[in-house]
Formats: sequence, structure tokens, C-alpha cells
Amino acid sequence: MDKGHWEFPHDFNIDEWFGFIYRITEIATGKEYIGKKQFHSYCRKSVKGKKRKKMVITENDWKTYTSSSTHINEAIAKLGKAAFKFEIESLHSTRGSLVYAEVRYQVTEDVLRARLPDGTRKYFNGMISGVKYLPAVETLEEAKMKK
Repeated sequence: MDKGHWEFPHDFNIDEWFGFIYRITEIATGKEYIGKKQFHSYCRKSVKGKKRKKMVITENDWKTYTSSSTHINEAIAKLGKAAFKFEIESLHSTRGSLVYAEVRYQVTEDVLRARLPDGTRKYFNGMISGVKYLPAVETLEEAKMKK
């Protein structure tokens, strides 16, 4: 099965899945990006003589897709695709499952605050689920007040 530049250990039929969660890693630095991508585009088109619009489903550009992030796309343009690893983390059969999984991955891995050993940010992600949170560094008191 042709998966483009994406790595995934299993073969799958895109018509059985809504989309996937992906991880892009800059090989030299270990800096990552976590995002989601649908396999198909969904569009409603007018049909002459009909009141209801017709649903048209087409396969999108998922095989060549890099990211919606301008930061990661600039890095790919500068360093080349070969400097990055493109991995599919999980497949999802519904929009709700896909959106939830993206948020779960991003929150669980603390994409807005995680740091590499040299102190730089570990993730290219600048927001979670389209919301630009500006989290402060966790204070010692906050760390103590956990269950």
C-alpha cells in the first residue's frame, strides 16, 4: 500500500477510516509536531432541479501532506523532507474520535511546555485544538498540590 512519506506498520484501507494522528520529528534535534489529518474531503454541491445538495467525497492530499503549521513547513522547506521522520500514530473512524485523540496526545505529552535536554521547546505545536493557550511554567507549589 502506498502511504506516501508516512511510516505505519500496518496496511489499511482509507475508505474504512476517517483520519489519522501523526507525529513529525526533526531527526537532528528531536523536535516534534503532533497533528491530525483526514483522508477525504467532504463537499456539498448543488444539483440542478434538486433542493438538497449532493455530498461529494474525494481523497485528499494526505500522502504528500506535511502539516498545517507554518513553523514546521518552514523548517521542512529549509532542511528538506529527508531531515524529518513522518509517522502515523493512530487511525480513527470518526471525526469525534480523531479530534479527541489529537487533544489527548497533545495534552498528555504537554506539547506547550515540554523541553528538550538543552532547554529548547520539544514541540513545534503552538496551540492545542485551535486554542492558543499560554501556559506558565508549573510552580513548585502547583507541583506539590497534586493528588
